[in-house]
Amino acid sequence: MVCSEAVPCEFLLIVAGNLDDIEKMHPALRSRLRGYGYEILTNDTIPASATNTSQMVQFIAQEVQRDGRIPHVRTDGIEAILDEAKRRSGSDGTYTARFRELGGLIRIAGDLARQDDAAFIEALHVERAREFARSLEEQLADAPVSLQIQERAS
Repeated sequence: MVCSEAVPCEFLLIVAGNLDDIEKMHPALRSRLRGYGYEILTNDTIPASATNTSQMVQFIAQEVQRDGRIPHVRTDGIEAILDEAKRRSGSDGTYTARFRELGGLIRIAGDLARQDDAAFIEALHVERAREFARSLEEQLADAPVSLQIQERAS
């Protein structure tokens, strides 16, 4: 057995996650995150305004620059990424605000463009990248039923 005594200390615990993941957390951990602190909720979508469209294009350029190995994006590629951001938002007139997922799509499209020895990421690379940059939920939904049953059994 291990004996422990309360030790006075002050600390700040910062946790980031999605609301739908909170219900999957262990109750002991969840009880420490809720109730005594602050919850900062961010939107999953942003309006597809001219300002936000400009910022989305800037985000695309930053992801390309941050990667450093993938080619730049042509106009049709940018339009395809913006269309995908709208599709992923799930509602009309908005973009998704899940930028990590969108950044993954950009990097995969860039890798596909490099594989094709293309000078730029084009719309066709973005379309092909959509097959690889799917969420786990989308992948499971498309998996054969026998695989889904096997996943649930384990």
